[in-house]
Amino acid sequence: MSGRTPTTIGIVREVYSKWERRSPLTPEHVKRLLLVGNGKVKVVVQPSRKRVFTDNEFLSAGAVVMEDLSSCDALLGVKQVKVRLACSYFMLWIGWVDGWAVGQRMHSALLPLGHSF
Repeated sequence: MSGRTPTTIGIVREVYSKWERRSPLTPEHVKRLLLVGNGKVKVVVQPSRKRVFTDNEFLSAGAVVMEDLSSCDALLGVKQVKVRLACSYFMLWIGWVDGWAVGQRMHSALLPLGHSF
């Protein structure tokens, strides 16, 4: 990643469907990452009132809850991120039905910004 310490992982708020409640990591995952990372990993979570896990659950696990993800080295999401949020690395899940079209749009939007795949 960028070589900075700590490495900062951001969890994006899902915005493409009003019904989307999934999260790429659980609060337990966050707790384990922070433990294994031994001070070299930080997790930032965008606040969400509809995510299956509450902001307080992520706070209790050791994450920082805040809107701004610009300091993150990597972003994790269930669906595609808004291009303006994209950082050097991001991971998302794309289903078989919508995957190809969504992936193509993300790829086309991010390549001119200097991102590689």
